Amino acid sequence: MNDLRADGLWPSTVTPPPPSYTLTPAAGSINEGSALTIDVSGSNITNGTYYWTIDTNAGDFSATSGSFTITSNAGSFTVTPTADSTTEGAETFTASIRSGSTSGTILASTTNITINDTSITPVVGQQAFTTAGTFSWTAPAGVTSVSVVAVGGGGGGTYTGGGGGGTGWKNNISVTPGTSYTVVVGSAGLSGPPPSNGVDSYFISTGTVKGGGGEGGKATNSVTRSVGGTYTGDGGGNGGAGGIGNPGSVGGGGGGAGGYAGGGGQGGDEIAYPGNNNTATDGVGGAGGGGAGTINQYYGNTGGGGGGGVGLLGQGSNGLKGTGVDQRGGGGATGGSSGASGSNGSYNSNAPAYQGGAGGAYGGGGGGTGFSNGAAGAVGAVRIIWGSGRSFPSTLTTNQ
Repeated sequence: MNDLRADGLWPSTVTPPPPSYTLTPAAGSINEGSALTIDVSGSNITNGTYYWTIDTNAGDFSATSGSFTITSNAGSFTVTPTADSTTEGAETFTASIRSGSTSGTILASTTNITINDTSITPVVGQQAFTTAGTFSWTAPAGVTSVSVVAVGGGGGGTYTGGGGGGTGWKNNISVTPGTSYTVVVGSAGLSGPPPSNGVDSYFISTGTVKGGGGEGGKATNSVTRSVGGTYTGDGGGNGGAGGIGNPGSVGGGGGGAGGYAGGGGQGGDEIAYPGNNNTATDGVGGAGGGGAGTINQYYGNTGGGGGGGVGLLGQGSNGLKGTGVDQRGGGGATGGSSGASGSNGSYNSNAPAYQGGAGGAYGGGGGGTGFSNGAAGAVGAVRIIWGSGRSFPSTLTTNQ
């Protein structure tokens, strides 16, 4: 057989052109949790099974490789980024096709494809304001609702104990991210004479959520008590009334701060001075706030104990009443819901002598004394919390 060409030369070997591959995603970006089809086309591609892999940001996919078929220079495969709950921002990935296996030779790759971040990490936080004054709070990104507790300042004591501050709380207050809102923390009432009232604390306005300031103690011999602060909100409690005092004799105990689910305790009263070692009445435990201080008479002049305060981390144990200290100074009351206790009152051997006990934070009323040098109440406070499911009086209200 003659294999020579007509020109007498042997024929050369014909080499087919190499295959070409093109990867075309259905879109340049894809949302988390959605499927994206990537078409494969080209020329001179051998029919058969090929493999795909995710080559960058594979951690954003549950399935990072697989196989598919090419027939007549056409095929496709699908990838799906995982829908997670973490805010990451937009990310990119690339995919490749391979021959032989998922670790085989790379035949072609995509350009960067964007993964759109559709998840929003739940925003959780809180901020407490515990210094008297007017402040501005700005709602963080993603925060559209907050819950707030406000405690008014306790009244200052003189002869009569000061009234405790009220406590109010409110949930689901609508806010706009990036917008600033007014926060007012009520100052404590100062001791007299004349004593001053505690000041209201509130968020946005006194009509939104408020803890009212307690009334300052009475500066004269009177059977009228100083009253505790009121409250505005979904729940809370009024401050306890101050105990009755008597000039030149003994002072009344300070009222306790209002609680998350009830009023503060009433301050203990003085007793008329008929002789040594007479004991005045105890304070009263607060249903939800601090118990009130009590006073005991000794040698004619003693200071009433300070009212207990209330804490800001949600409803807890009730406050306990104050009791006498060896028939000398009135015992400060225990704070409610982890609030601070009021201070003990003093008598003639203490330094300073005849001093009323200071109110406990937050919102405790100051104790009175027979020589008018009663004690100041406690400052108020405002605490704002946000995050899914958090609400007063006690659902996820601790710091997170």
